[in-house]
Amino acid sequence: MDQGARHPRPPVDLTTHVVRPEERDRVVLLCHDQEHLREAAAFVVLHVDPAETEEQPYLVREVLFRAGALGQLLCLGATAAEIGVTAVGDFHPDGWRDLVGLPLGREVLYVVALGRPTLTANPVQASCG
Repeated sequence: MDQGARHPRPPVDLTTHVVRPEERDRVVLLCHDQEHLREAAAFVVLHVDPAETEEQPYLVREVLFRAGALGQLLCLGATAAEIGVTAVGDFHPDGWRDLVGLPLGREVLYVVALGRPTLTANPVQASCG
């Protein structure tokens, strides 16, 4: 293979979702009963089309790296802006795909919760990484 050849880089897409009050129970279930996420104001969902890597399995590592790096940049940016943030460490990917309206086949790689739950609550501390 030509050492100078450039490999295509599949995009890692992101979708934001503002949580409606009637969705809070579902959000907790999709985060495997992580009750502290119930009051998050919004979530950022990072996703990819796995068909883009089927013919080029070496791109899987690239996709995972990009999703992780983007998730960490979101955490850093939110922290700098004094927005509460946490990366969700355990979640139901198909449920998140359905909740945010992604097409069947999209693979959810990373979920980040944002915001302060209420004005009277303690600010959410950054806990990414």
